[in-house]
Amino acid sequence: MNTDKARTNSFRTPVLIAVLCALGAISAAGQGYHHGTAEAVITSADNIVAAIDSKEVGQAYLSDGTSVTEDRISCKVRRIGPYYVLIAGITRAADGFDASREAVRLYRDGDSLDVFAARLSDELPNRLTPILDALRAANGAAFDGSFRNQDVLELTLLGVEGNQPRVVIVAFHASQSGAGRVAIDSRLMSCPGNCRDPNSVYLAGMHNEAEGYLYNNPEIAGDTSTNSALQLIGLEYTSHPEVVGGPASVVRVTRGGAVLEQAGACADDAGLPRLEAQLDRAIAAVADVVVDEDVEQYSKRGRRLHSNAIHGDVRVIGGNEEYTWAGRDAGGGHLPEPWCGGELATMMRVTSLELGRAQGALSMETSAATEPALVVAFHATAAERYWQLVVASRTYPLAFDGRAWFSQATGKLLRIHWEATDLLLPASAGITRIEWDETFSNSDIAGHSVLTPNTAVYRVHYSWKADRSDWTETRFSGFRRFGATEILQFGQVGFPDTPPES
Repeated sequence: MNTDKARTNSFRTPVLIAVLCALGAISAAGQGYHHGTAEAVITSADNIVAAIDSKEVGQAYLSDGTSVTEDRISCKVRRIGPYYVLIAGITRAADGFDASREAVRLYRDGDSLDVFAARLSDELPNRLTPILDALRAANGAAFDGSFRNQDVLELTLLGVEGNQPRVVIVAFHASQSGAGRVAIDSRLMSCPGNCRDPNSVYLAGMHNEAEGYLYNNPEIAGDTSTNSALQLIGLEYTSHPEVVGGPASVVRVTRGGAVLEQAGACADDAGLPRLEAQLDRAIAAVADVVVDEDVEQYSKRGRRLHSNAIHGDVRVIGGNEEYTWAGRDAGGGHLPEPWCGGELATMMRVTSLELGRAQGALSMETSAATEPALVVAFHATAAERYWQLVVASRTYPLAFDGRAWFSQATGKLLRIHWEATDLLLPASAGITRIEWDETFSNSDIAGHSVLTPNTAVYRVHYSWKADRSDWTETRFSGFRRFGATEILQFGQVGFPDTPPES
């Protein structure tokens, strides 16, 4: 909307913020959730302020025709290199898409804002198209009402270039006609850049109320006070509480740099030392233990599902796992593929190493199903060889994105999730995605209550042509210490115990 009273740029973004996963389902905003997220960016010649809400509304369409809806509070701001990125639209989906992680993956050290934005513009349509195709197949009415011929994702990039605060916005627009696939087009706007006035306002997500207010109050364009940005998104909080809400995050850009001025649902790195200490305690708790490990292995080919139950004893010695297996198909002490070991110590140890690196700001998440949590995201490269996959007797190191959830109240580790990225595997393997997820709870070991791994799920996804999926579900129990007792007798070497008579 451009008016004579104020320079305003609005993207009509029907927002999907999906956080649920279900078998045979695509997570998506359902009919009625045409919008979500409220974002306002106000620019001037030497200052930029951006505010965004933190409410996520996710809806999953299940294979039995039903759907499930969930709300949660989470951070929609990500620090990437010297820039901040605000996310409105399809932030996550059941096929593993995560807009925040995609932005981190596509950034290269030294990127300018324009180069970074161009790479996002080129790469992300290929990830968005299958999500929307699946949504259209699952619920055509929801697709037509919320996504057809509308913006479905918008990334706002904020930073300093040439000693000048700058914003670049990448918007992805979906269109579909007839029986063809959904097409995604992208467009870029920037200020300074292709904006006609340095005093501008950009609105994303829910913005009808803010748009009307700007028409009658044009003086807000160029007013980069925090209150002005919060006031604009606050109008949507009041009008649409079902899809907009939660603590607001504010990013400010001046010639001195970009800063997270108001955290909202995002957290800064000040809390990392406490989380690292809690993780170190959990690692120490499982040193030198013996554990019962019960594995249910599943392999699905078309409509046929094969399962296999296996029991194992695992020893953790010096931080390394040693496995002994017994079960229906564990002949020779080997577990049939696919399988991955390392949930007892390796996942925590690697996560601890990665948390010691600069990974960007923490985020906070809350939902009705879980306790409030601090979430740390990180990326591990293939060169580090933390996670390796064997295919046809050949070993392939995996790069992966990780997330670790900690209790906001106590700092206790709750969950770790790894997802392999940039898979460089032979095409014959047909593998498209690999996930590894672990949860934690307290166990009694030698009379002490300590945090230990509780369950783990390892899942291998294949291309749709393979019509195949494999996964294992593991439960840990019976934690106990082990050690050795040795009796030694000492005497004087070479001399009898009783002196000889003289």
